[in-house]
This record gives sequence, structure tokens and C-alpha cells, in this order.
Amino acid sequence: MTRKRPRTDKTAAMRVAADAPPSDRERADTCALLTHLGARHGLHLAAAGSFVGHGQARAGGTDPRYPILGFRRG
Repeated sequence: MTRKRPRTDKTAAMRVAADAPPSDRERADTCALLTHLGARHGLHLAAAGSFVGHGQARAGGTDPRYPILGFRRG
């Protein structure tokens, strides 16, 4: 019996290793992927936004920004 190795995005892994913040391109790619997956289930992107996680920054860093996507059946 062979075990499948987990799939690793090497670009994302390098960003994490370098302690770099995620780029806007990465967020846009993720939004596009989620929109595509939603469409397969009869959902369409109805709203997008983000919020700041106040007080959740690492030492010496800035507060993280979390994306929010809203989908509707349609």
C-alpha cells in the first residue's frame, strides 16, 4: 500500500519560510479558485471584503488582514 504525499505549493512554502506576507496576486488567485469552485455548485460571488484582525500581529509585525467572500445561489 502506497501513501500519497501531501501536495505542496512550493511558492507558498517559500513565502512562509521567508516569513513574508502573502502577496495580492496570491489572494486574487485564491478568490478566482473559490469563485470557480462555487460556480460548480451553483453559487456566484455576490460580495467581497476584508477585515483587520486587531491585536493578532506577531511581535513587531502588522495586524493581519482577513478576506471575506460572499456567495449566492443563482
